[in-house]
Amino acid sequence: MTTRHARVRSDSYVDSVRLMTATRAMGRRRGVEWAAAVMGTPANVEILSGRGFDDEALARATANDLVFAVIAADDDEALRALADGEAAVDAAGPSLDVEGTAPRPGSLEEAADADHVGDATTP
Repeated sequence: MTTRHARVRSDSYVDSVRLMTATRAMGRRRGVEWAAAVMGTPANVEILSGRGFDDEALARATANDLVFAVIAADDDEALRALADGEAAVDAAGPSLDVEGTAPRPGSLEEAADADHVGDATTP
């Protein structure tokens, strides 16, 4: 029996490299027939619908939403694959904000640390 699962993360823009990394992580799981991590653009939602995904969350997805989708042999493998995809995205660090820039630091200390990233004189 084949099963389809999708998960939507609202307002979670990620770049194409992270999308590919998540897709690969999900696709490596045993029992996964097809997997994709995409932004929730109308074109991508249409592709997922064409693959048999019929989820209310997908219908509400926007271009700023991150979508994980998996077709797998059973529910357990599908859910594990979704977790693998989410872990791959999360392991890459904080996402860019919707405008495509790094998130603003939450404090002066964070700003100072970010300003010195890669600085050879920083201890």
